[in-house]
Amino acid sequence: MYTVKFLPSAENEMYDIANYIVNELMNVPAGEKLINALMKARDNLKIFPKSHAVFKIVKSIKIRRTVVLNCSMFYIIDEKNKNVTIINVKHNLTDFMNNDTIGADI
Repeated sequence: MYTVKFLPSAENEMYDIANYIVNELMNVPAGEKLINALMKARDNLKIFPKSHAVFKIVKSIKIRRTVVLNCSMFYIIDEKNKNVTIINVKHNLTDFMNNDTIGADI
C-alpha cells in the first residue's frame, strides 16, 4: 500500500474549486460531492496508483492523471518509498492541455 499526500498548492487548488462551487454557484451539495469524490480518488491511489495513464513527463518524472467528476487530479509515484504525491487539481474547463502549469511545482 502507498502513502498519498497532497502538495499544499494542490490542496489549495482543490478547495478553491469547491469554494467557487459553494460560494459563487451557491451549490453546497455539489461542492461537498466534489470534495468527497476527490478524497475517494485519493484513497484509491493508495492501492492502485498505476491504474491511470501517464499524462505527460516533466524532468523525466511521469505525471499521471485521474478524472474525478469535473476535475482532473494529477500525481506522481515514488516507487522506492511507496509514496504518491498529488501535485495539481484542476477543473476540466481549465486549459491545462495547452500550458505548462501541470507539474510546475516538481
